[in-house]
Amino acid sequence: MYDLFAPIDAVIKAISDPLHKPEDHTRLMVCLIVQIFIGQFMNVFVTQGPLVRHLFQTILGFTIQVFMFRDTVYHVYIIATVAYLLMLFLPRNVQHKAVMVFVMGYLSC
Repeated sequence: MYDLFAPIDAVIKAISDPLHKPEDHTRLMVCLIVQIFIGQFMNVFVTQGPLVRHLFQTILGFTIQVFMFRDTVYHVYIIATVAYLLMLFLPRNVQHKAVMVFVMGYLSC
């Protein structure tokens, strides 16, 4: 299977080796810096309305998450989905407690 991010990983490795930093740290910093330019691009060129902006942001967000977390990205989606469902079906005075217990329990396993 072709790794979509292989060319970017080569650049990340070339940056992280001379700095003596782990690749995941370098990947995070590169993403944070690139997001500044993506935000400027979005403000200038993605102005066709809220639907286009939301689609652009959603697709870009999923892409950045997959780039950052690779094979473990499903944990992010599991936590978000269960937390959303808990808030959807539980009473407001219990939601925050249930979500906190679930997230801490899930992350500690």
